[in-house]
Amino acid sequence: MRKNLILKDGTTMRIEPINGKEDAREFQRFNTLTKEGVYLLVDKPVTFKEEKQWLQTQIQAKRKGEQIYLKALVNGHLIANCFAQRGFRSK
Repeated sequence: MRKNLILKDGTTMRIEPINGKEDAREFQRFNTLTKEGVYLLVDKPVTFKEEKQWLQTQIQAKRKGEQIYLKALVNGHLIANCFAQRGFRSK
């Protein structure tokens, strides 16, 4: 699934699945959100090494068909990401 969306201001946003070529540093930028007290899957900043390992785990799960992981790009920059995973829930 790949889709281009035109935002209200005319900016083009591209939605596409992760492909294994992503730079983990782009995903690590989202760690700054944890300081805002927003509910996120991870509630503390992680190291680059942890982020890189986590991203590789997500790519493997995607390849196995266990999850869908999408990213949103504007001008080639990651601005959002989300995933849905089978059987993922709190116990």
